Amino acid sequence: PTLPYEPITCKQCQGVLNPYCHVDFNSKMWVCCLCYTRNHFPAAYNDINENHLPAELFPNYNSIEYTMSHAVVSAPAFLFAVDLCQSEMDLQGLRDGISQALTLLPERCLVGLITYDRLVYVHELGCSEVAKQYVFQGTKEYKKEEVETLLGIGGIKQKQRGGSQAELQGIGRFLLPVSECEFALNTALDELKTSTYPTPQGFRPQRATGAALAVGANLLSICCPAIGSRLMLFSGGAATIGPGIVVGEDYGTEAMRSHQDFEKGTAKYYKKACTFYHKLGERLVGDSHTLDIFAGSLDQTGVAEAKAAVEYSGGVLVLSETFNSPTFRTSFAKLLAANEQTRELRVASYATFEVKTGRELKL
Repeated sequence: PTLPYEPITCKQCQGVLNPYCHVDFNSKMWVCCLCYTRNHFPAAYNDINENHLPAELFPNYNSIEYTMSHAVVSAPAFLFAVDLCQSEMDLQGLRDGISQALTLLPERCLVGLITYDRLVYVHELGCSEVAKQYVFQGTKEYKKEEVETLLGIGGIKQKQRGGSQAELQGIGRFLLPVSECEFALNTALDELKTSTYPTPQGFRPQRATGAALAVGANLLSICCPAIGSRLMLFSGGAATIGPGIVVGEDYGTEAMRSHQDFEKGTAKYYKKACTFYHKLGERLVGDSHTLDIFAGSLDQTGVAEAKAAVEYSGGVLVLSETFNSPTFRTSFAKLLAANEQTRELRVASYATFEVKTGRELKL
């Protein structure tokens, strides 16, 4: 059951009142089953007796959810990283899916947009006068300080001009509340086109997935440190250039690695790509952020290499043949759905679990 109040805790060990605690109804005291400390019940519990028990003392309730009164301090951010190296039909399905998601998200949630092909484009949604993008090379893994400088969201010069902390950290430029940027983001999505860089016959598109994720992770780290946020990748194929590369561009000379290549250790880029994604996952976890991957492709997209970052950061991985499929739309909508009554997200990020045990148990 969900109780509309906060738990009663032990004054010594902060253990929570539960059915295994000894209760003295006459003196209105209870003994903690973890540290055996005697505690007084609060005044609201003066009427309890053997026949009138609070829910947390029912023997059949060995799990209880409490409604805490602490206000949510910061809004989570959702940074979408969209692959442009895919068909117009798939891109349209992706546009529709993200547009639908914006209607589901609570209005205070922050959203941002990154697109990529052989270059990485960071969209400045807070610029209302003209569509503005910052372009990064797809062959390079950018460090946090470089992203800060190139996006103009850090540095001594800005601080000397007296900008607010929110402006210095990029909130209001690259990440905005849904209520403020829904129109700008939908406009940016409508204007997305498939990559204009020509792909020669017999070659794969130049796709800088790793560079896009590195830029996205750094942007979230600068704007939302220690705030549970999500970097959401929408990939239409394997990375062929830059960090995290899975396969080369030439179909004729380089085939996509197989299970046999993994077993024999002959997958050319596998170890290096795994190292990149493992480090990416560690950085995301260090900033309390999550990587989610939605792949819409008939071919492989490099999940074997990238799954380490997803699993390490507690993200989700959804594979579908196309971004028009019900699998993608249903999964994406469910991930971003909010509680109908409270309008808060159902999915939780940056949670802390604290396990308390008795003296006889050691974890």
